[in-house]
Amino acid sequence: MESDAIPYFQGFGEVPKWSVKIGNIQNNIFEVQLKLEDENDTYIGLMQKMESENPSMPGEFFVGQLDNQGVKIDAQFFLERAACSDSKKVEHNGRITLLKNGKEHYGCGNFVR
Repeated sequence: MESDAIPYFQGFGEVPKWSVKIGNIQNNIFEVQLKLEDENDTYIGLMQKMESENPSMPGEFFVGQLDNQGVKIDAQFFLERAACSDSKKVEHNGRITLLKNGKEHYGCGNFVR
């Protein structure tokens, strides 16, 4: 899928299998593409970035609605600039938490800059 957004973060989770691409549109507005492998669905939308206000848990929240052909879901992501190793022992420079349908799903990924 083509996008004018500047790549910011790419991440994934393994249980359930999902992947996400986050790109900056302008200021604190980001385009998010969430692919749910198990459901074979891709959701796209704009999300707002907010910095964590908790000094003991620094990171960035992304909140908003994602859409797949008219089906909308509320989703949140929490990104941390911290080392993360996946199940294959590959090191990544970021951790990501996906909050969807009241459940947290954890994953790893890489900040592009």
